[in-house]
Amino acid sequence: ILFSPLDLSALVEIARTKIMEIQERVSLLGINLTIEPTVYEIIAKEAKEEPSCGARGLMRIVINRVETPLANILVNSPPNARNNIHLYEDSGKIQIKGVVPALKGI
Repeated sequence: ILFSPLDLSALVEIARTKIMEIQERVSLLGINLTIEPTVYEIIAKEAKEEPSCGARGLMRIVINRVETPLANILVNSPPNARNNIHLYEDSGKIQIKGVVPALKGI
């Protein structure tokens, strides 16, 4: 059986679905994960560069670019930088950072 390579829009949707699953899991821990839409596109484009990998390759990219850095932040950041985490694009690369809330009344 021959499979056709997934097009970019299909890969974007798969990336969105998988990252939203991560977002739902961390929300159960009281963590707010915000995601810029460009993140899905970056992951999809990276997966598209290796068409033989398809959705499985995309999952490896999600693990390497999202899950592992997220786990590192949760383990290594101070508690006040763990509740709000931002996943964004900077210069074509996926970045992730804990956002420390501003102090009120100062």
